[in-house]
Parts: sequence; structure tokens; C-alpha cells
Amino acid sequence: MFDRDIDVVSPFCVNQTYEGLLDEFYGINTCTISVENKIVYPDEKVRKELGQTDDGRTDFVLTSEDTMFNDIRNKHFNVAGPHLSKTISDIQRMMNDKNQKTIQELDKFIKKLKNMNVVKAKEIATSHINVATHITQSQRNLDYLQVYKMEGACIMGETKDIPNGLLPKMAKQYNKMKILRVMSLLSTTQGGVDQKTFDFLRRMFIAAYGYQEIVTLMNMQDAGLFKVRDRKAPGYFDWNWEKIKTSFNLLPGGEEGANLQNPSDISYVHNGFAPLSVSILEMILKEGVSPLSQQGRGVLKQLGLTDDKLKIPNSE
Repeated sequence: MFDRDIDVVSPFCVNQTYEGLLDEFYGINTCTISVENKIVYPDEKVRKELGQTDDGRTDFVLTSEDTMFNDIRNKHFNVAGPHLSKTISDIQRMMNDKNQKTIQELDKFIKKLKNMNVVKAKEIATSHINVATHITQSQRNLDYLQVYKMEGACIMGETKDIPNGLLPKMAKQYNKMKILRVMSLLSTTQGGVDQKTFDFLRRMFIAAYGYQEIVTLMNMQDAGLFKVRDRKAPGYFDWNWEKIKTSFNLLPGGEEGANLQNPSDISYVHNGFAPLSVSILEMILKEGVSPLSQQGRGVLKQLGLTDDKLKIPNSE
């Protein structure tokens, strides 16, 4: 069991799986998302045939009972779209070829139909494709691209231009949750920001989104998500992100994580960045739960996990 504060970086990175981006753009609430009808049924004629209003919304229940969703929920988004397109092609081929089969092929086709409502399956797959298409279009938004680029810069440790980069986004009152996420990444990867940057970002955020956000920023500071890096503060810990990235191989690069079709490394979820919590677990499993080697304990100490904070169960 991990305490959440062991890895406060990974939750602020955009999950690039199909399910992750559904949550990013529509917000999954109790396994359900609500999407505008114009997105699910972009053709006005289809909306009228189905009795869907232009200003209405369609609810998607995202569980394993939706076999289409279950097949692609953990796939990288760039793989999910082509997978759905192939599914629709296969279904259409089944429907078109039903009168051109031998007895053996017909028997196989009928068995498939028993396990699949073909018309319904095609409708569901088409709806997922339309939703995925809208996500793709939203990802091309310049503000989204620039903010997402800042996320990558935080992970890489290239943070010099981020405060000034956030300024025009705040002035435009871009999605404040995405702005707060970048501010948190900037702080958590660097072990805090200097006083000047802290004051600058706080001041500009409050000016852009309102004085009521003072409470939000205070709560973030109390939680250690956006704070000043003060070496004289009680309990100060020297967080070295560059060293941590290397020790836990958080940016595997090369062949690892590069194959989106059949990924062999968890880093595919964040386009090359492996979540720290997963990397810790992999290290412990590789080392063996007990006893953990001195080298393993030394690596964990980089996260502030000294021996008195580590509770490794006996192998029994």
C-alpha cells in the first residue's frame, strides 16, 4: 500500500489512453459520461431519425458490458480510433456477405450473430468513433497544445519559460483546472518554486479567476502541491527530480513504450513518462519484497522514504 504523497507528480499528467481522455474531456462520473448529441450524432438527419434533439445529451455507461469500450479502454488513444474503424468494417462485411457463404461459413456467421447484435454493435462503435473524433479535434486547439507542452516541459525539467507561458492562458481565462495542474506539476517536480515565481503565479491566477480562488491556492499550498522551495523550512527535503527520473527509469525511451499497438512498458500511458508509483512497485517486485537490498533502500530514500518510514512486510 502506497501513501499518495509518495507520487504527487503522475496524477497531474494527462492519461493518453482512450478511457483517460474520455475522463479528461467529458469527466467520468460513476462509470458514466454525458456527451452532446451533436457530437455523438453529427449528422442532423440521423439525429432526427433517432429522435435526438440538437441541444440534448447522450449518456454512455462505461463498463465491461460495453464490449467495444472494454476492448479499447486501456489502449493508447492513437490506437483506439483505428481499432474502432476496423471493427465497423468487420461488422459491415459480416452484414454484406451473409448471402454469399458456404454452409460452413454460414454456420460460423450465425454463431457470431448469437454473440453480437450486429446493428447495435455498429451503432455503438460509430458513437465511440464520433466521440473520439471530437477529442482529436479538441486536442488540436492551440491553447490545449501549448498547455500540454508545458506538462512535458515540467517532466523533462525544462521549466524556465513556464511561468511566462501560463500568463497569456490566465489572461484568456483558459480552463483553470488545467492551469492549476501545470502549476502543481511545476512545483511538485521541482520540490517547490522560488518565492518570486510563487508570488507571480498566485497574483496572476487570482487576477484572472477571481479573489475566491485565494482559498484554492491556500489549500494547494497546505497540501504541498504548490509551494515555495524553502531550504530553511522545518522538515525540508531536497527533492532531486533529475536524479529520481534516472534512478527509477521514468523516461525509458528507445524501444520501451514506443510500440503503442502492443506496449511493453507502462510509459505508453503518458506518452513516454512512466508513473513513479508504478516504477516503485516494479522495483520492489524485482528486488523481492523482503529483505529489500541496501541499493533498493538507497533509491527509495531519494523520495524521502527513510528506513523508519518503510514498512516492508515479511516474505511469509
